[in-house]
Amino acid sequence: MVHGEKALPLMRGLIAHAVVALGALALSRDVSAQPTDLDRCLSSSIPTCSEARSGNVFLPCPFGSPTFISYRGRVAWYPLRCVGPISIAMETISWTNTRFPLYVEIVPLQSSADFPDVCTNLVGNVALIVYGQSVFNAPCGAWEEAETIDITNIVPLGSLYALRLYFLRNVHDLSIPSVNCIRVTAHPVETTIVSTPTWGRVKAIFK
Repeated sequence: MVHGEKALPLMRGLIAHAVVALGALALSRDVSAQPTDLDRCLSSSIPTCSEARSGNVFLPCPFGSPTFISYRGRVAWYPLRCVGPISIAMETISWTNTRFPLYVEIVPLQSSADFPDVCTNLVGNVALIVYGQSVFNAPCGAWEEAETIDITNIVPLGSLYALRLYFLRNVHDLSIPSVNCIRVTAHPVETTIVSTPTWGRVKAIFK
């Protein structure tokens, strides 16, 4: 040690702990700032990621609305924050030669480092299988909804996930349902916060 220099191991340790605490706090705030619900229409917005550049557009309704889109492969929206079970509603239409369903998947995200792989390498969990509303019964498509899907067994409360659609088809055919809008509605569960009693309260309880 150079003459006159003072070692401050305790202060350096406190600084290190403070940096770690601030980093954890920033991460927590970043996660808590993410949306819990989703309301998007493929006809007016693009997914967060997709394997194909664009989808195939269909206008089955005589008045030209709504517009239905079919992609090739996976498309996804993220990040969403898990606060409990979710409901998923989709505006769909299926065609005379529809052969495959549309798979709706939940993809857990560990961190933002997972984002680039959502539409390529990350494993998804099938939450819903959609066959679509037949064009004969609903010429302009129709909404169908699955209520109360519990995703907390694969996405812990407070964690992030992606909602992913998997189109098992070539972009130029009609072998799978087409989609206009998709909505995810979260149903938050109540969490019990256990407070740590102060020494004064402990003494009062056992007095």
